[in-house]
Amino acid sequence: MLAAADTTLGVECTEGERAYLKMLAEETLRSYRALREAQKAVERQACADPTLNRLAPVIGTITSAVLTATQGSPLDYANAGSYVKSLGLNLKERSSGKHKGQLRITKRGPGVARQYLYFAALRLCNRDAITQLWYQRKVRRDGGRKGKAIVAIMRKLAKSLWYVARGEAFEPQRLFNIRALKAV
Repeated sequence: MLAAADTTLGVECTEGERAYLKMLAEETLRSYRALREAQKAVERQACADPTLNRLAPVIGTITSAVLTATQGSPLDYANAGSYVKSLGLNLKERSSGKHKGQLRITKRGPGVARQYLYFAALRLCNRDAITQLWYQRKVRRDGGRKGKAIVAIMRKLAKSLWYVARGEAFEPQRLFNIRALKAV
């Protein structure tokens, strides 16, 4: 049987299998076209909304639309801390018999908002040298825990989005203590 498997090229599809594969391919193309159309519709709506126009250059059009759809506008929040809290990124001490005073995010907000903000934080870390430097030092300081550093960037980014929605320019260097980064 093994020798036969090495020398054969496979079995030809039946007519029913061919029809099924054709249907699957057509459905895949239809789904792809529908996705592209939905993305274009989101981008058109984002262009019409002044808040999304301010957020989109920082975190991307789709991410800004997702955050606005799940959380509402950052303009609806009294301060940056309440916006961060609505995303479930505020820190809370967890203490039990197993955990002693560990700080964790609450995860009270919608997970999809944190997911998109996570990818926005990764993009920021990838394209901004200051953020990358801070990230590397935070990972080193935390004993190699990369997740904690990304969550810290997510928190900083969420706070900055509250200010960006109010018309302030996004400057990644304002998220970090530049003097401390240069000193080391």
